[in-house]
Amino acid sequence: MKKNIFVILLTFAASLFSNAIPAFDETLHDSWAQRFEMDELLFEEKSEHQDISVFRNKLFGRILAIDGIIQACEKDEFVYH
Repeated sequence: MKKNIFVILLTFAASLFSNAIPAFDETLHDSWAQRFEMDELLFEEKSEHQDISVFRNKLFGRILAIDGIIQACEKDEFVYH
Protein backbone atom coordinates (compact mmCIF):
# COMPACT_ATOMS: atom_id res chain seq x y z
CA MET A 1 0.00 0.00 0.00
CA LYS A 2 1.28 3.42 -0.90
CA LYS A 3 1.97 5.72 2.05
CA ASN A 4 0.41 9.12 1.97
CA ILE A 5 2.89 11.92 1.26
CA PHE A 6 1.45 13.87 4.21
CA VAL A 7 2.37 11.08 6.64
CA ILE A 8 5.87 10.87 5.17
CA LEU A 9 6.38 14.64 5.41
CA LEU A 10 4.96 14.77 8.92
CA THR A 11 7.31 11.98 10.04
CA PHE A 12 10.28 13.72 8.41
CA ALA A 13 9.42 17.09 9.96
CA ALA A 14 9.12 15.52 13.41
CA SER A 15 12.53 13.85 13.02
CA LEU A 16 14.17 17.25 12.45
CA PHE A 17 13.62 18.25 16.07
CA SER A 18 15.93 16.46 18.49
CA ASN A 19 13.79 17.48 21.49
CA ALA A 20 10.54 16.46 19.82
CA ILE A 21 7.57 15.91 22.10
CA PRO A 22 6.37 12.29 22.10
CA ALA A 23 3.37 11.94 19.83
CA PHE A 24 0.59 9.53 18.94
CA ASP A 25 0.07 9.19 15.20
CA GLU A 26 -3.29 7.98 13.93
CA THR A 27 -3.69 7.03 10.26
CA LEU A 28 -7.31 6.30 9.38
CA HIS A 29 -6.96 6.25 5.57
CA ASP A 30 -4.18 6.67 3.00
CA SER A 31 -5.14 10.32 2.67
CA TRP A 32 -5.92 11.13 6.32
CA ALA A 33 -3.67 11.15 9.37
CA GLN A 34 -3.48 13.16 12.55
CA ARG A 35 -0.96 13.58 15.35
CA PHE A 36 -1.60 14.18 19.05
CA GLU A 37 1.13 15.35 21.41
CA MET A 38 1.46 12.96 24.33
CA ASP A 39 2.07 15.11 27.38
CA GLU A 40 1.95 12.01 29.58
CA LEU A 41 1.55 8.31 28.79
CA LEU A 42 -0.86 7.00 31.43
CA PHE A 43 -1.31 3.39 30.33
CA GLU A 44 -0.10 1.13 27.54
CA GLU A 45 -0.64 -2.58 27.15
CA LYS A 46 -0.85 -5.14 24.39
CA SER A 47 -3.43 -7.77 25.21
CA GLU A 48 -4.16 -10.95 23.30
CA HIS A 49 -6.76 -9.07 21.25
CA GLN A 50 -5.79 -5.38 21.10
CA ASP A 51 -3.23 -2.66 21.76
CA ILE A 52 -4.53 -0.22 24.37
CA SER A 53 -3.09 3.23 25.07
CA VAL A 54 -4.27 6.01 27.37
CA PHE A 55 -2.40 9.30 27.30
CA ARG A 56 -2.90 12.92 28.32
CA ASN A 57 -2.96 15.79 25.84
CA LYS A 58 -3.24 19.40 27.06
CA LEU A 59 -5.95 20.28 24.52
CA PHE A 60 -8.08 17.09 24.56
CA GLY A 61 -7.41 15.75 28.08
CA ARG A 62 -7.17 11.99 28.54
CA ILE A 63 -7.36 10.05 25.28
CA LEU A 64 -8.13 6.36 24.79
CA ALA A 65 -6.75 4.61 21.71
CA ILE A 66 -7.34 0.98 20.76
CA ASP A 67 -5.30 -0.61 17.97
CA GLY A 68 -3.92 2.79 17.01
CA ILE A 69 -7.34 4.43 16.58
CA ILE A 70 -8.63 7.16 18.91
CA GLN A 71 -11.81 5.94 20.63
CA ALA A 72 -12.63 8.73 23.08
CA CYS A 73 -11.22 11.82 24.72
CA GLU A 74 -12.30 14.03 27.59
CA LYS A 75 -12.71 17.21 25.54
CA ASP A 76 -15.43 15.88 23.22
CA GLU A 77 -16.79 13.09 25.43
CA PHE A 78 -20.16 14.86 25.68
CA VAL A 79 -20.73 14.16 21.96
CA TYR A 80 -20.80 10.40 22.58
CA HIS A 81 -23.84 10.56 24.87
